[in-house]
Amino acid sequence: MTQKTPDLQALVGRLEKVERQNQSLRRVVAAMAVLGAAVFVIGAAQPKNRTVEAEEFVLRDADGKQRAVLSMWQEGQGLSFLDGNGKNRMELGVIKGQPVLFLYDENRKKRVALAVMEGQPTFLLTDGNEVPRVSLDMIEGQPKLNLYDASRKKRIGLTVGVEGPGLSFLDANETTRAVLATLANGSVIALFDANGESRLGLSMLNEPLIVLTDGNGKDRLALGIEEGQPELDFFKADGKTIFHSIP
Repeated sequence: MTQKTPDLQALVGRLEKVERQNQSLRRVVAAMAVLGAAVFVIGAAQPKNRTVEAEEFVLRDADGKQRAVLSMWQEGQGLSFLDGNGKNRMELGVIKGQPVLFLYDENRKKRVALAVMEGQPTFLLTDGNEVPRVSLDMIEGQPKLNLYDASRKKRIGLTVGVEGPGLSFLDANETTRAVLATLANGSVIALFDANGESRLGLSMLNEPLIVLTDGNGKDRLALGIEEGQPELDFFKADGKTIFHSIP
């Protein structure tokens, strides 16, 4: 075997030393890379800002269709829910500072509305043309139920007032034509003409009584029982009695 010269041996030694140093350096660099990656991951895991800000958030299903949208409205903010056809079916939000809930049919028509307006709760049911047909309200502590026709005219009203419940019937002009009410001391039925004037009254307060009035609201005839005796009275337009009969 040929002996290596001293210069060649020294060169080989230096190369081997450099190789060992390079291997050590590579191990250090690799360790630093791993450490750096760990530091990056740890740093990324630490939230720098816990608030997420946006004007709209969209929730999509597996097919990429919008199914829920949280967004700012023109006069408030709300959450909308959509069906598989992309039609809005429900909205929950705040409009002008008032909480509201809307339910829609498959034709995108608003059919149910629930709101608190100026501190008073309101519940509405509408027809296919979005015309209110039923309303349920709490006004000044008194519940009120109203039914409307297709022309948005109130036709029936039911309420419970301070003295008791009352039921009213209105014509197409929203003029009250009949009222049934229960008061603290009895019951009353009243019929009205087209001008809203009471023309016939039937009451059961202390005693039963029927009263007929003219177009000016003046009593003209009264039939009742007073202290166990039937009475019949006729009155002039000025209210003076012209006939009084007791059997």
